[in-house]
Amino acid sequence: MSKETKALGVAAIALLFGLTACSSPVESKTPAEQAQEQATEVVEEPKEAPAPEPGTTRENPLPIGSKVSDSEWEVTINSANLDAGATLAGINQFNEAAPEGQVYVMVNASVTYLGDDPAGQVPFSTIDYVSGAGNTISQAFVDTGSDFTMLDPLYGGATHTGETAFLVPAPVDGVLAVTPGMMSDKMFVALQ
Repeated sequence: MSKETKALGVAAIALLFGLTACSSPVESKTPAEQAQEQATEVVEEPKEAPAPEPGTTRENPLPIGSKVSDSEWEVTINSANLDAGATLAGINQFNEAAPEGQVYVMVNASVTYLGDDPAGQVPFSTIDYVSGAGNTISQAFVDTGSDFTMLDPLYGGATHTGETAFLVPAPVDGVLAVTPGMMSDKMFVALQ
């Protein structure tokens, strides 16, 4: 058998299989059958995203009293005074009154050193106010009587408690952004 004959035989067999595949019956459906088939198809509803972990968003803050921590620091928001103008005036006569349309919010917080450095560590914990509009407001320059911010080291297990104040737009509609350590993730805590 020559090469040409083999080639023709292979081509004929391939053509025969191709025609056989093309000649399979096509199922046609009436428009009513097509509509019925589409109506019975299962439509998969989009899945809802899981709710964010408490404290990871401003919309889902932790409640007051929650502990926000990393491996070395723990911060607890103990309480909040949402209209602390009179309190601050009573602490120091030189604390200025809040301007029209603003109020002082005073927060009592504790920071605990969880580490074991024998020389102790200075806390770099931060607390900021985040308004409902999303603006971050840092601590106001007023005398709170016992400042939360400190520059003295704490030793393993030691806790410092103090106040910090914020001058914020009225009405108070924000949350606190708490970062327990310099490299820690921020968590949100409700004010009420």
